[in-house]
Amino acid sequence: MGTFELIQFPVGSLTIQGYGLMAALGFAAMWLMLWTTQKKHGIQPGTPSMLMVWGLPLSVLIGRLIYCVVRRGMVFYNPVDGAFLGLWPFFRIWEGGVSTLGMLGGLLLAGVLTARCTKQPFHQVFDWLAAPSALLMAFLQGGAILAGEGYGEILEGPLFLLSLSNEFGEAYRSVFLMEGVIYLMIAFLLHRMRVKRPGGRGLSMVALIASAQLFLESLHRDNYMRLESNGFIRVNQLLCLVMLVAVLLYLSSKDLPHAPKRVALSWGMLLITAVFVIGAEFYEKLPLPTLVLYTLSALSCLGLALVLTRHAADNQRLAHS
Repeated sequence: MGTFELIQFPVGSLTIQGYGLMAALGFAAMWLMLWTTQKKHGIQPGTPSMLMVWGLPLSVLIGRLIYCVVRRGMVFYNPVDGAFLGLWPFFRIWEGGVSTLGMLGGLLLAGVLTARCTKQPFHQVFDWLAAPSALLMAFLQGGAILAGEGYGEILEGPLFLLSLSNEFGEAYRSVFLMEGVIYLMIAFLLHRMRVKRPGGRGLSMVALIASAQLFLESLHRDNYMRLESNGFIRVNQLLCLVMLVAVLLYLSSKDLPHAPKRVALSWGMLLITAVFVIGAEFYEKLPLPTLVLYTLSALSCLGLALVLTRHAADNQRLAHS
């Protein structure tokens, strides 16, 4: 039995997982937002449904694939005798185990395929998909507690809205609630923001989600994913760094001739943030107070999000033409 129980709903002979229901609600909310904003972004009628046809299976597939690769020893091998169980455990998705960042990656791939099938520019679909993707992440991360995950360190006592107590009366930091609220704020910001660069809203979405999760992941004390070969590196933080580097490589390829200082600032901010985030992970070994280390990590991630969002939203080529 874990720190928090799985939330399940028996329906006749079936058992519906609480987290699966939350994910379904998230996809429904995402589709509704896609449908209501398609005219604003100049998207062709019928595109929301096609995106969901691609997005649902691809997001689950890639999210599950990343989870199973990272935890291959636990998923594919018998814990008693170490015997290989075959590939069938990969398809037992109802037993749990998926990477939410992997699901986001599958959704972006679905955007690429949808753009090609409907012959629409990808940057237009990418911008349209940005806010609904953050909304989906709010459901996926905010609902993690239903799967017994999404909690942080144990606290001395309950804190209003910032903690959740289990059946033993132990209070844990409610990281899942923080993530849900932050991703809702990101979705609102992406929906309202003005961008000059084609694809800038989509790039901002990736930058904001990766910057936020880079810090939020360090608060988790649940069964978060780690590299099997290392046992220390948090997989989601590594994925966030990959996402941020990908965004910066694209922006650098477009803006380096026109705005080298802005490109240098973005890369410098990423480097500073990485240092502070790593420092927070070594809070037990560094001579600084834990609160100071985590504050520096949070502020650097916030600064990185602001710098990259501003960079992605502005079209430097137009500004210098």
